[in-house]
Amino acid sequence: MDPEFWESHYQRFSVTEPSAFAKYCADRWIHKDDVVIEIGCGNGRDGMFLAEHCSEYFAVDSSAKAIEQFSKRLSAGGAKVKVNLHCGDVADFNFRQPSPRPGGKIVLYSRFSLHSLDEATEQYVLNQFAQLGVGSVLALEARTIFDPLHGVGTEVGKNAYVTDHYRRFIDPRDLLEFAMRKTAIKYFVLSDGFAMTETENPIVMRVVMSNQGTSNS
Repeated sequence: MDPEFWESHYQRFSVTEPSAFAKYCADRWIHKDDVVIEIGCGNGRDGMFLAEHCSEYFAVDSSAKAIEQFSKRLSAGGAKVKVNLHCGDVADFNFRQPSPRPGGKIVLYSRFSLHSLDEATEQYVLNQFAQLGVGSVLALEARTIFDPLHGVGTEVGKNAYVTDHYRRFIDPRDLLEFAMRKTAIKYFVLSDGFAMTETENPIVMRVVMSNQGTSNS
């Protein structure tokens, strides 16, 4: 969504330090034999870091400028594992493409990208995760309906508003309902202090869930 906004955003976005959430996930939930799929990789600020903690990394982003910046960083700094960049809609990505090493798992990672997707695309992602097999992990951080920006801008759908770009604020109850039916919840926190900037301290949701559904076979 909002391709012009994101192309302009990544034209000037220069943050390369991995987020606190990426560091948390690398420390607790990602192991060296795992495969990481990141939805909304941006310029690779988290991806470059996560790639050093797994066996293979896949990045998905609809912004050509974001993928271009990520690619340049890879060329300049390299990576110890295979990095795969996919420029396009997340609905066009083959979630069954990655294959972990024996003993590894797939980790689907999303930081500040879920709330940029419409509800139908979110459901697509969750359904794809449910099919990844037992032991796969979904780790996400997203804005919620408790965010101070909720309600700001032009309303375009359920909890969805447009200012200079589209945001859909996640109702944690909806995600918990999915998680309780399909997964084992490993971590769930709703708090401020996780994604602070110079101008914002939003109340965000951090969730880690483990797939208990159908195996890949």
